[in-house]
Amino acid sequence: NLLLGRLDELHYEHAVRARKIRRGPHGLGMTLTLVVSDVDKVYKAARKAQAEILLKPTEEFYGDRVCMFLDPDGYEWKVSQPLRQVSVDEVKQFISRL
Repeated sequence: NLLLGRLDELHYEHAVRARKIRRGPHGLGMTLTLVVSDVDKVYKAARKAQAEILLKPTEEFYGDRVCMFLDPDGYEWKVSQPLRQVSVDEVKQFISRL
């Protein structure tokens, strides 16, 4: 999926991130999603490259293990490893507990 938007309107609320996006390099505000077979390997490579880590590898309710980081140009990378298929009912149950 490709999400296009304006720099003055974010698709999520995060005040610090919003300020960085408005002031930062050209890549800020753009999220690239990459599906891989080993999130931990990519995370280690990102750390070694001194990328700014936004999210350490974690398992999400929708069945993926993900991590997130910023590259030197400000692009936000979401790296995802599918672990299991989650049913619509499981998602509904999770959302109902929020």
